[in-house]
Order: sequence, then structure tokens, then C-alpha cells
Amino acid sequence: MAKHECSRASSRRYIYKQQTVISSYKPLIGLAVGVLLITSSFFGIKLIARSSYGINNTFSGLTASVARSVELSDITSEALPKVAASANNAEIEAKLTTYLDGVPIKRSSVAIYDLSSDQWIARINSEDQFVSASLYKLYVAYGLSKEVPYEKWDTKRTSGRTYKECVDLMLRVSNNPCGMALGATVGWADIDAAAEKAGFEKSSLARPDKLTTTSDDTTRYMRDLYYGKLYDKQATEFIMSSLKRQSIRKSIPAGCKDCVTYNKTGEIAGYSHDSAIVESNGRTYAVTILTEGGNSVVVANIERTIEETLKQY
Repeated sequence: MAKHECSRASSRRYIYKQQTVISSYKPLIGLAVGVLLITSSFFGIKLIARSSYGINNTFSGLTASVARSVELSDITSEALPKVAASANNAEIEAKLTTYLDGVPIKRSSVAIYDLSSDQWIARINSEDQFVSASLYKLYVAYGLSKEVPYEKWDTKRTSGRTYKECVDLMLRVSNNPCGMALGATVGWADIDAAAEKAGFEKSSLARPDKLTTTSDDTTRYMRDLYYGKLYDKQATEFIMSSLKRQSIRKSIPAGCKDCVTYNKTGEIAGYSHDSAIVESNGRTYAVTILTEGGNSVVVANIERTIEETLKQY
């Protein structure tokens, strides 16, 4: 066994990341078990085990020691804030659930994603399917982009308008003829397949007479649009511009009057929805509110409650 010289006057610590080294010198005379210090900081956590040799530095012989320092290098500066945020998000979801339970409508669904910190804030009945109403037009625009590059939207026409004009109209003023015409041009089955491949798996878009979606899927759409994952840069800017210039502002925008919103509504007999990217008080989030038996006032009130709740955290 290899010999190790040890200082007679001071403690020595052996630090290893993946193994423990046991050193011994002469017969066992004395061992003082070290103290485990746990230090934490915003930048990470370190666990340091220290062994102390001797008592009052008087031992002339030092014996076996085991020392280890473990660095949790995989815990980044974002880790601890996200843990705290997750706890807050659970409280936010609980408060919103209580509020929604008291809204006198048939049913509702809400999904909120924090675009500033890249995490879910709340998901309430978020995988329940609803008649999509005009929210399907978001998916039509995406399906179109998979079939026809954005740079050609100015050169191709349908319903007497260019594709670009029709996309703007169906998103900004919820023009139905453009939505249906582009859907038929791309092919509903192809739109459904493109949406599923992009991760919007709970939405059903293959039949124009039975279009359904979820708040989870539609919020994911808004999230991925914001992050530039759905379209190229020019198409993303164009879609965002159409949503920001939205003419129908009686739902989410009405519930957050001081916010900047990029929204798309969906209204049909018995259903009232809205989905948006919202910039408010230094926080940017994507939110989708689906209601059956509700109306734009109900949706606006739900968004107002979301805003008031988020401001508490």
C-alpha cells in the first residue's frame, strides 16, 4: 500500500469527484469524524465533506480518512428559481381552478405558458377537446406553410385574393371564406398531419365539419410561434403582425387592457374562445381560454382574473 505523508499540525482534505481514496498511516490512533457542510447559492449547490485529523492538533500520528467533495454541476443558475416558480405556479393553478369552478357555464379550459421563463404556469382541463371555432385558422396557416413557402404566398391566389392576403384576413378579421378556401387548397388531412407532426396531437383537423382543438395544443402553437419554431423569420413576423393588429378585441385584450396582445378568437354557436401572446408587466406569456356556454365577456373576465393572479407572484 502506498504511503502518504500527513501534516502533524493541520487537517488535510482529499477531494475526489468519482472515487473515494482511503489512506492509512501506522495503526489506528484516533479519528475525528468531519462535519458535513451544505452550502447553497444562486449559482449551484456544493456538498463538502470534511475530515479533521487529530484533536487540538496534538496527535503525532494520523490515521485513515475519507474525504469527498461532490459538485452538482448539473444544477444551473436557473434551477433554483424554476423550483420556486414551480411552487408559485401550483398556487396560481389552484386559484384559477377555484375561480373557473365558480363560473356559471357548461365547461372551460385554460392553459398558460410563461414565455419569459419557458415553463407552464397553469393547465386546467387543458387536454379536453372543444369545437375549435375559428381557432382552426391558426393551424390552416401552419399547414399552408408546409405546402407553399412563404415567399410564394404573394404569387398564388384563392377566392380572388393572394394566399398572403387570405392568411392575413382569416387571422386578423377571422374571414371564413379565406379560412375554408385555404383549408381546401392545402387539404384538411394534410393540415391535420402537419399539426400532429408539430406536436399538436389532441387537435382534430381532418374534417372541416368536425374541427376540434385543446387549450394545451393552441397554447403550444402560440409558444412555438413566439419562439420562431413554426415558420421562417419572415413568415413569423407576418403572422405575429396579423395577430397584433387583430380587429376582434373583446375577449383576452378586453381582459388585459394595458397589455400588448397578439390574439386569435374563435366563436361559434355555444362556444367562445381566445388564444393570445400577452406582454404584461415585464412578463410575456401564451394563454388559451376555451369555453362552452360562455361568451366574450366570460373570456375577458377569465383573462382579467389570470392577470390579477399573476401580478401576485
